[in-house]
Amino acid sequence: MKFLLSHFLFFLTPLLLRSQEDLSLRYTGKATTALVGDGRFIIKVSADRFLAARGLKLEGMFRFFRQDEELLPSSTLWNSAVFPGGASYEIRVGRDTINITYGVLQGSGFTILVETSPLVDTRLSADPANSLLRNEEKEAGKKRTIFLQKDGKLPQLTSGSFRQALEQPYRSKLVLRSPQPTLDKAVAFSQSLLDLSYNGEMMYCELFRWLDIWARDLGSGLLPGALVSGREEMARKSLSYDLQRYAMMQPEDCKNSNDPSQGGTASEVGWTMRSIWTWYQFSGNLDTLKKDAALMRPWVNFWIKRDYDEDGLITDVTDFMDHMIMMLSTNGVQTLASNAMYASMLNYAALIEAAIGNSKDAKKLQTLYTRTVNALNTKYWNDDKGYFSNMLLWDGVCRRSSQASQAMLLKIGATDEQRSKQTLDFLKKHNWCDYGSVTIRPRMNHVGLDNDQNVRVWPWWNLWEAEARFKNNDTTGAWHLLDLAAATIEDEKYPGLLEETLDTTGISTGGNVFATAAGNLLETVVKDLLGVEAMVPGWTKVKVMPAVPSGWTSYDCSIPTPGGSLVLNYKDGKLNITVNDPRIKEVYVRNMESAVVTGAEKKLWQAPVPATFNYQPVSKKAVGPMKQGKAVVFYDPRFHTVAPGLNIEQLNIDQLEKLPGGPIAKLVITGNRLPLFTYSGKPVKAILEKFVEQGGTVVFYGASTNAKTDEDGAGILGEQCGIIDWYQYLAERKKTALSNWQKKDGYYTTSFSLPAAYADGPLYIELGALAGLDSVFINNQPVANYRDMEPFIRHEYPTKTGYPDTHRYKMLSRLYIIRPGTTAWQAFRFNQQNTITVKLINDGLKMGIPEQNQANIGVMTNEKSWQPIDEALPGLGLSTPKRKGINYWGSEQFFNSWSTKNGLFGFAVNGSGISFEKHTGLEGIDQVNIPVSTAYTDFTLFQPWNFEVLAYTTTNEHLLYPATTERYPCIARIANTNGGGYLLITPAVVGQPIGETILKKLQIIP
Repeated sequence: MKFLLSHFLFFLTPLLLRSQEDLSLRYTGKATTALVGDGRFIIKVSADRFLAARGLKLEGMFRFFRQDEELLPSSTLWNSAVFPGGASYEIRVGRDTINITYGVLQGSGFTILVETSPLVDTRLSADPANSLLRNEEKEAGKKRTIFLQKDGKLPQLTSGSFRQALEQPYRSKLVLRSPQPTLDKAVAFSQSLLDLSYNGEMMYCELFRWLDIWARDLGSGLLPGALVSGREEMARKSLSYDLQRYAMMQPEDCKNSNDPSQGGTASEVGWTMRSIWTWYQFSGNLDTLKKDAALMRPWVNFWIKRDYDEDGLITDVTDFMDHMIMMLSTNGVQTLASNAMYASMLNYAALIEAAIGNSKDAKKLQTLYTRTVNALNTKYWNDDKGYFSNMLLWDGVCRRSSQASQAMLLKIGATDEQRSKQTLDFLKKHNWCDYGSVTIRPRMNHVGLDNDQNVRVWPWWNLWEAEARFKNNDTTGAWHLLDLAAATIEDEKYPGLLEETLDTTGISTGGNVFATAAGNLLETVVKDLLGVEAMVPGWTKVKVMPAVPSGWTSYDCSIPTPGGSLVLNYKDGKLNITVNDPRIKEVYVRNMESAVVTGAEKKLWQAPVPATFNYQPVSKKAVGPMKQGKAVVFYDPRFHTVAPGLNIEQLNIDQLEKLPGGPIAKLVITGNRLPLFTYSGKPVKAILEKFVEQGGTVVFYGASTNAKTDEDGAGILGEQCGIIDWYQYLAERKKTALSNWQKKDGYYTTSFSLPAAYADGPLYIELGALAGLDSVFINNQPVANYRDMEPFIRHEYPTKTGYPDTHRYKMLSRLYIIRPGTTAWQAFRFNQQNTITVKLINDGLKMGIPEQNQANIGVMTNEKSWQPIDEALPGLGLSTPKRKGINYWGSEQFFNSWSTKNGLFGFAVNGSGISFEKHTGLEGIDQVNIPVSTAYTDFTLFQPWNFEVLAYTTTNEHLLYPATTERYPCIARIANTNGGGYLLITPAVVGQPIGETILKKLQIIP
């Protein structure tokens, strides 16, 4: 629904203090669906029916009779009232009025109260039958029929007393009574939403879409909202749940579940550090802080190594805007959002180390934080227009205005007061619409307008901006955004519960029950609007400095504290503060004359002197020179099919074993092809690692790259964008091609003749890498499916996540072994025509069975040959190689291949021209105008590696605003501190005069 902009009228509204203020949202003539539950279960309820949405198997429908004649109500005579903790409905049937109230009571569980006239009989059809206990009573001309989930002792219930019991938790903890009823209701309903989100172990981010914890949701909304509303247990349990995931994993995993956007990335570690500090501020428990810090310290240190060139900025593997930015992370973008949170991680880590007495570590972290603040303010700041740019891409700047990213930067205080105010003014002029502050302007080109982060309004992120505005004394602007976020409770889908996203016309487009935003709203109300915040851990000193709108002539509120409560009452210019918590010894106020403090000592707040900033550009760490010396090319006619064509000494497979420790400084690999082992069984990966550690350089001359694809988990982040094609010396197969597939309704069919000679041993069906989940049928009989690959999967870098690996089979090569004597074997007809049918489901790329997979059926021979492998399936010879790159979703480390562990990463582009960089080994070469199809980026780099760009190519993807072109490295060096490393050279120059020029410049050929 659309939310009307009538909320500023509150400035003229007199305050009415009501001990039982009506908290309900009423809908006349409508039977609105509401949610009730206890967090462990949730039930959708409406006027005459209910359905369990989670945690229970339960549904039911009411019918009403008078003397066995069914009463049929008109839906136009239904009225709804939704309140925190429950919902009630009024049904008019002729002269009769039926009232139904739903809720959950302690002891009786899900409870329904139906009030009718004595002559009306209420009948419930429920599934499972008899799942609810029934109790009926008559009194004073009314019949009350009560349905209970559990047989508990209940006092006599009326609709009024039942509702009072349901609302009581939301009238006794955090309570606000202000001139703005919608905000008062939002405070109560937001607590109700937090309760619905808590299953006894953790709080969910959204009740239906995101049934888990994301670190950013916990740190920005769930945990602080739970703490300010007196829900200490759910806050700590949720944090402990998240920290336990970190404890189970390793920092090198870059994730604490099977999804890095939940936690483990630099951005998410930043949010987790904020959660830890917020809990410490609330509890004052230093022992717990020490334990939490010990658990997270390795993660902080790991992400510091991500700033490999020590310029203060990083490329995260994802950030809070994961649905859009993750598509660009691989390109090498450095977003404002992820770097703001990287700064936040460093800042909170410094605060934590200082609190536990590690002053040396705290000082180091604070120095790193200052470096990143300098980088943020020199690289992203637009001095001409007064705001921060959205992202950097290989020295190109995208000048889109990202609302949440800038709000986050201001919220953590990573810039000065003047720039903060300029940024807020810019956001108001360029990002605001009638329904809030828009995610990004102008729109992004690399995702469609249906993307939930492309020109959308997120009340959650608007509350971040509201916090930044409160912090910078823009009370009017802050209230405007807070008011609009609160108004989303009026949406008729699950009334009272905050929306996730809106479009620019105010229509809800995302989740309707976003608990994260509810928590953020509660924190903003308490900490910013009412100005109540602990000054020291444990709440012995508290500041109370409300920043309410000037039109509020009176208001009162009760705020839970760790050991009691704080009550504010404002009237006639006087602020009365009553302390009901023995922990609180001092209350700091802005004005000693207008504030009265009872229960603690009153003190005058002395505002800190604003920090002075003198931003300095941060230089990149220099890349050391490449070690010079003898260059050779890897060539072995038993392995290669084409000679290298380079006039330098050759090295065969056997000679690779002697590479480390020898006189060779540069090893040239033509293309991407390498043996996994030498003939004697020595691992080539270890040989190359040792060679590079000793200062050698491996040169990939003409290293091709795979394209990124469009489906999550199948290539969007470069899942197949490692550089190397690995081969093994394995028994080879005699093959019969499977081609000319006919597609119909997800089934792919073709025919083949099976030679009689194939009956002598196991049959091998190779389909190649598939995006979908396949089931294979021979002559209409099932013979294999994707799960049969499980025994062959070998992860080089596994994780310990307990989450299901939902993307385990995406783009995994399929090679099925059908053995004689099995049921599947009997489906084949030897020396006859056969039909093979492959059923594919969840084929998000709609790629089917590509012809380039070279699908086949065959039998093993006694001959051996070098055969390509799938990196996840070593030991299985295939027709085409399958590279690994990264593992976004799944039970492997994020960087899950030897290639990406060594910084070797790239993807296909439509590039034009090559320009050579100054101050590199290729300086002085004139630009060449040739098409380029490869880009190599620093996406996988951590210290001690460094990245040197020797040449760029240009693309026209319109990623940067207002520019229309971008550039990407097409010749790049990944260097260690010993002068060794890897050199990637685009295939565009191979066989061209420019290729020879490059090799000569690099002293590879004479």
